[in-house]
Amino acid sequence: MAGPFQGQGPSGLEQLDAALAEADVLVCSTGAPQALVRADAARAAQQLRHQRPQLFIDISVPRNIEPAVGALEHVYLYNLDDLDALRGRAPRPARTGQPGS
Repeated sequence: MAGPFQGQGPSGLEQLDAALAEADVLVCSTGAPQALVRADAARAAQQLRHQRPQLFIDISVPRNIEPAVGALEHVYLYNLDDLDALRGRAPRPARTGQPGS
């Protein structure tokens, strides 16, 4: 997914912690049974980034980003439950009464 947006990702999990410092946006979707992005790694990345904001989106089941990451300052973490809640609050298109609307 990163390619069309001129983004990049780590070529292996051993490079993940280093890549966190470079990422403005991280979308995580793996089949791993445990968290891959830990709060201590995200905290270290924030120090290297000089507190520049980061957006983390975890669409993995089970989740692959520790919930404590979302408590870090300048880090915004959303998971599937958060995105579902946002979908429920999105404005609905106005009905025009026309067929197919």
